[in-house]
Amino acid sequence: MSNKAVEVRVRHESSSGSDYQIMMSLGMNIKGIDSCGSHVLFWNGKFCQIYDINNSIKGNSQPLGTFESHSICCALTLDSVVQSPEPGKLEVCSYTGEVKQELPLMEQEGEVVKIDARGKYMAVVTSKSMIKVFDVSRRTYKQLGVTRKFEIKENEPIGEIKEIALNADGKKIAILCDQVPFPSIRIPDSKFYVYDIDMDKFIQQKVDPNRVPIEAFWDQQDPRLLAIETEFSMSGDANLNAEFDEKPLNERTVEEIDEDFGNIEKKEEFTGKTIETFFVTTDYGVKRQDVIKFDACEETLLGIQVPHFYYMGRKQV
Repeated sequence: MSNKAVEVRVRHESSSGSDYQIMMSLGMNIKGIDSCGSHVLFWNGKFCQIYDINNSIKGNSQPLGTFESHSICCALTLDSVVQSPEPGKLEVCSYTGEVKQELPLMEQEGEVVKIDARGKYMAVVTSKSMIKVFDVSRRTYKQLGVTRKFEIKENEPIGEIKEIALNADGKKIAILCDQVPFPSIRIPDSKFYVYDIDMDKFIQQKVDPNRVPIEAFWDQQDPRLLAIETEFSMSGDANLNAEFDEKPLNERTVEEIDEDFGNIEKKEEFTGKTIETFFVTTDYGVKRQDVIKFDACEETLLGIQVPHFYYMGRKQV
């Protein structure tokens, strides 16, 4: 499949356990996709295209609008497209590109690099690590609270944000970031962060040893359940020789040495992808729930809605 074609899977409203497939071919290279209800938005940094895939059981989709857009990221809300055509501008547009509202954004806050709209709420992140949250449930969108910089201590940035995910009630944002000690060096952070909007604070949580988070997903309905997709990454502090550090080798019995090598074999790490699930609340912070290993045919997580996890993968032959 080329980057001008996309497969859309639509769930039957009458049956949560079944869905159907729509193959769509667009006249542009696809660089970004978002959806809201039965509407799907595609963009490529030059144009936005919006389609309605409702009642498309026969494989049809109805175009709703196309307009020129130079925004590197966009988001689809109930009846609008949110875009940032240039630094210092954040616009709410109709499906034909007519600007309905300009949202507050100052040029010194940087360029918009991430937008995540979920139901009644929308989160925006800029290149200067500024975070804004909006109520998009009304005709006029309204910013909630203050603009927050991604830092725990003043003037000490936590890292460079690479991914955000807004939860179902718009009260918490999961954040993945990279550490950038030098402009040419990016190191994936082994922690993820949750911004609690009501408490105006960041909570941090490490994933399992020798793993780094690569995607974050909240449950579609439960605002507490967070899933973090991780991949294997051997950290520098991993040291198998630590198994032998407690007692010199010449003082060990044959049985002790055999037992140590047996322990190392038992600790052989899973190098595929995993999903680590957590419960996140204001009162109790982040509580680990479970770890799920990817099967060989599964490539990435697409979403979570209890009791189901949705994956993209390859068919096993």
